[in-house]
Amino acid sequence: MRLKEQKEAEAATAQTTARKAATAAAPGKKDEGGRKLSYKEKKELDGMEAAITAAEARKEELSARLADPTLYAGPADEVARVTAAFKEAGEAVDALYARWSELEDARA
Repeated sequence: MRLKEQKEAEAATAQTTARKAATAAAPGKKDEGGRKLSYKEKKELDGMEAAITAAEARKEELSARLADPTLYAGPADEVARVTAAFKEAGEAVDALYARWSELEDARA
């Protein structure tokens, strides 16, 4: 079971790396007509890189924890908690990238 979770963690990490590369290489879209960002949206966009970096660091920390065999020697509820936190961290990273893309598209 640990091997399956480790493989899932590695796949998620590879997917995040691929998503970063695709986001950096993707040409700007103008779906929303290039409206002007509000002050709040500008502030959000300015802090987006730091937020994504922090969320990815949390995900990597949890991935390393899932790869640690000592985790599986302890209580099963701890494994479940860390696995759930890893899943939530991945969803948070995905949401941040989606919001970043949305703000960049609106700014373009």
